Amino acid sequence: MDNYHSKDMLNKISELNNQLTNMSRDLNKKNYHLKEEIERRYIAEKNLRTLLNATEDIIVLIQSDKTILDSNMGFAGFVDREYDALIGMNYIEVLPATLQESISAVFHKATQECVSTSCEEHVNGHWYEFTFYPLTDTENNLERIACYQRDTTERKEMYSYLVNAGKQETAETIVSGIADHDDNIMTVPLRLPCHY
Repeated sequence: MDNYHSKDMLNKISELNNQLTNMSRDLNKKNYHLKEEIERRYIAEKNLRTLLNATEDIIVLIQSDKTILDSNMGFAGFVDREYDALIGMNYIEVLPATLQESISAVFHKATQECVSTSCEEHVNGHWYEFTFYPLTDTENNLERIACYQRDTTERKEMYSYLVNAGKQETAETIVSGIADHDDNIMTVPLRLPCHY
């Protein structure tokens, strides 16, 4: 090989080496930015997971075929299963047997009509409100269902108490209306002083 061809070959090799070096730098920059993005997403997901698990309410992300995609620890406790074991399971089948039929009907309505639906159910001595929110794509096609479940036992007990208190007030109002007449037998007990 003559010197001309050797020099030409060395120039081409040098040029290819420079191109590879530049490509390597570009890949390293892209790799660095990709690593940063992965780290940001990891931190965001970790923060979201912490937030979801901080609530006493139950949150479950469900595929339209009833497959559990994700949930918070509250749901794992509610169905008495390990969190990791729930992913991929059928949502309806992991619920307590007393809920399966009614929740299945509400879930079906949410998926078929693509509207949020709610119901309130009693299980294990507690009342729960289940709300199913359809999540759609940009063309309004159903992709997933988000289930938000809240223990409403205290609210129901308070409502019951207030209703009962309201009935008592109504009874007192009727009795006091009758007692306004001095010749009524109820006048005497209502006008006596109360000592506690």
